[in-house]
Amino acid sequence: MWKFERPGLPQPTLDPVHTVDTSLKGTGTAGNSVTATVNGETQTATVAADGRYQLTFAQPISTNNQTVLVTEMENSNADVFTGEHASVTGEVLALPTVSPTTATIEYTADDLNNLEGKSQQEVVNWIAQKANLKATGADNLVFMTESVDALQILKVAQKTGSTQFKIYAQTKEGQKSSAATVIAKYAGGILAFGAVPEQVDFGTFELPRLQSQKHWLANSSQLVVRDTRTGAKHWQLSAKLIKSAVNGQSFKGQLCYQDAEHPLSDAASLIKAGQGIGDEIVRLDGAQGLYLNVQPHNLAGTYAGEIEWTLQDVPGQNGG
Repeated sequence: MWKFERPGLPQPTLDPVHTVDTSLKGTGTAGNSVTATVNGETQTATVAADGRYQLTFAQPISTNNQTVLVTEMENSNADVFTGEHASVTGEVLALPTVSPTTATIEYTADDLNNLEGKSQQEVVNWIAQKANLKATGADNLVFMTESVDALQILKVAQKTGSTQFKIYAQTKEGQKSSAATVIAKYAGGILAFGAVPEQVDFGTFELPRLQSQKHWLANSSQLVVRDTRTGAKHWQLSAKLIKSAVNGQSFKGQLCYQDAEHPLSDAASLIKAGQGIGDEIVRLDGAQGLYLNVQPHNLAGTYAGEIEWTLQDVPGQNGG
């Protein structure tokens, strides 16, 4: 005499559950039903052909529940229905947190040199460590940022003075904490161009018949020198004329900067000197800016010039 025993119903599985989730997901036997009750709301679903199920609730799981229970029932249309059931219990996990929520760090050129060649993850970890960020709420948390290249952003901030990162902690399942804001300031200060116009326009005019004529810029234009260095450092702005032509032929007039007191040439001309922390605006338009000194014997056509601007740190009277 033979005795046949039907194997028991396999236990379903439950994906990690967090307090902010509004659904329970996992695996079971295709065609069977799964049921769970959360916050007094009961939901039932059928395990799909791929073995996955999802139970969706109106409200988040929340901290009201320390655990959740999912029960799987055998398909009543099975060839041999026994009414068997199996269940799985899952712990409700809180999302990871990062503290403090805001922080400010300073970095130097030496820091950038030390970070050269490091991976994105290593740079983000360095920022988090400098900011004294702490991640809690789960094991094996990893600090992340949405910035694609954190090191390059730090390098760019050498010129702008500071930058900002959103740093969050992430679990191995991909759950993210709220982001902490980390402001990174370049401690060395910078001397750089805050703005340089890509092009300027002198407009359209007729050639003079007898005497030279000055033609100022037709559009508003300015150059900005940004100095965030401490100690009232000194700087100089110079300009060099790289190209000056009409229809490809040498321009017979002059491109001048009024404050320079002489025409621009292929030798550097001092345009302005300054000192102090902040932005210095150098007007390129108006009576103190750039102008073309056009001669009667100039060729008619389109003028094209190219200026090379140079900003230099120079010692002051007291060596600063």
